[in-house]
Amino acid sequence: MLQTINDRAKGIVGGIIIFFLSLTFASWGIQEYLTSGKEKFAAKVNDSEISVREFDDALAKQKQRLQSMFGGKMPTDEVFETRIKQQVLDQLITRRVLEQFALSQGYRISDVDLAKSIHAMDAFQQDGKFTANTYKEIIKSQGMSVSEFEHLYRRDLLLQQYQDGLTKTTIVDHASVVKMEQFQKQTRNVDYLLFTQQKYLSDISFTEDEVKQYFNEHQDRYMQPEQVRVSYLELTAKDLDINAPVDEEALRRRYDEYVASVANNEQRKARHILIKLNADDNQSVRDEKKQKLTSLLEQIRKGQSFTELAKTTSQDPGSASQGGDLGWVTRGMMVPAFEEALYKLKKGETSNIVQTEFGYHIIQLEEIKGEMPESYEARKPQLIAEMQQTEIDNAFYERSEMLATQSYENDETLQTAAENLNLNIQQSEFFTRMSGNGIASNPAVREAAFSPLVLSQGRNSEVIELGKNHILVLRLLEHTPAKPKSFEEVEPQVELSLKSEKAQLATQSAALQALANVEKGQPLLEQASADKRSQLIKLGYVSRDNTSVDKQILHSAFSMQKPDQQKPVYKTIELHDGVALVALLDVKNSTEAARPEDIQAIQQQLETSLSNQEFVAVIDFLKANSEIQTTKDLFQ
Repeated sequence: MLQTINDRAKGIVGGIIIFFLSLTFASWGIQEYLTSGKEKFAAKVNDSEISVREFDDALAKQKQRLQSMFGGKMPTDEVFETRIKQQVLDQLITRRVLEQFALSQGYRISDVDLAKSIHAMDAFQQDGKFTANTYKEIIKSQGMSVSEFEHLYRRDLLLQQYQDGLTKTTIVDHASVVKMEQFQKQTRNVDYLLFTQQKYLSDISFTEDEVKQYFNEHQDRYMQPEQVRVSYLELTAKDLDINAPVDEEALRRRYDEYVASVANNEQRKARHILIKLNADDNQSVRDEKKQKLTSLLEQIRKGQSFTELAKTTSQDPGSASQGGDLGWVTRGMMVPAFEEALYKLKKGETSNIVQTEFGYHIIQLEEIKGEMPESYEARKPQLIAEMQQTEIDNAFYERSEMLATQSYENDETLQTAAENLNLNIQQSEFFTRMSGNGIASNPAVREAAFSPLVLSQGRNSEVIELGKNHILVLRLLEHTPAKPKSFEEVEPQVELSLKSEKAQLATQSAALQALANVEKGQPLLEQASADKRSQLIKLGYVSRDNTSVDKQILHSAFSMQKPDQQKPVYKTIELHDGVALVALLDVKNSTEAARPEDIQAIQQQLETSLSNQEFVAVIDFLKANSEIQTTKDLFQ
């Protein structure tokens, strides 16, 4: 159970808390509501501060995301670090600007919409159903209260609502769509003359002095990479000796919790009519509103349609248009007074007037559904497995905390931690920043080994998590700086590079000569006959989505100017292994009638592109009209 919660929290919920919105820019950190105490700010947007803690959290998450995307192969230079910091700060500022504007424009997320969105998340479901206990445990595992999470998530939904309101109203005129559809179906008649390095290699020669000169000029290409060797302490669940007897009483308690959780899974389909109460309503106004709802209740008791009355009288913007429909509701989803009244009703019953902080309600219960708990004996094997896993997780947590403390407090050696935890100090082979064997095959290990903490300061690393119940701490054992390889070591590689470079120059020269000739009027076929090392390829009419043609050739052909008076247009392009002389002979527009589905798809593409441009323009405008102050020493 704990691991399930941990996995879900790190995956889906962690993404919501830190990187929920996917607008036209990257992800944002959103810890501002949890920041407490006075601390130096990273930036200030109007009167709202973005704390240094919030910036650090967002930066750490962005680095983790990039590490995951690129397999740990990230640049480590100062320029890259500064660029990432600036990107994260810009994202946080953009988010804060948008939040302030959306709130000022009256955008809000109702409790019903918030609850529906949370209940739809897979992270909080078991067997396809929302589980209140799972929800609370996952939020708790992130060090948050339910109210804090819902506050953060409400803000995310708020921004998404604002973005949707802006971008989903973009309209592209039909003429532009038709023009784009015709443009996409256009075909072009293309030939090209191919000059490959392979055909010219036999003519390439060079002296030993040229090879040495090339080596001296490009010595940075032939370096022995920086390497390290580390010692480390590794802790896994296998190191734990846990064989505790099964506690029958504890199993019974766990079973009772399971039964209670199943009971909480009972779902009720309900409708309601809401008459809002305002903070400044005096008693006379409140009595008047309550009397109005009393009248509605009498009509319902006499057979009037609850759905129709909700459509015309309810003041809940989230459900009124659906006849007050709240969908399926579970415990913990509604405010206490509302929930208490709902769960007292039987199927088909209508409540008396219920007062909550939102106003006066009438509730009607339409359906009830739930699940039956398994018997104790049927559930027992799973309960035992859960208890054993909990014991393993708890014991591993205690040991990992000890390892972290011991290695931190004695950061000039691993010996103390090894003795206190009865672990063996192990040693790795040499590895580089980009690759390694054994533990060094893990990018997190390589990053830690080459971090300033370990490499420059000679201290123990922080705890590195390699997987479930699998961690290690390392320290530097040996460091070999990057150094040039000798000419003798790399002479064959240098010769190959020089030969390839000279062959590429030969293809460029041949292609430029052919271009000069065809522009004088000589046919492309004649050029192919003159230079036997070239190859004439006649593609004929091709579309821009052709997958059998080299992408560079295709892109070049569709970026060239349309031929004038049947005279071909020529262009040379450099390929990875040679050069091509491309000839555009003709352009043919499609005469086929546009299919409705094609028009619709293109319209959606154009509207998305245009709406993104509009959204970026709005962001730029809001930023330009906000007072934004940043702390410069963040980048030092």
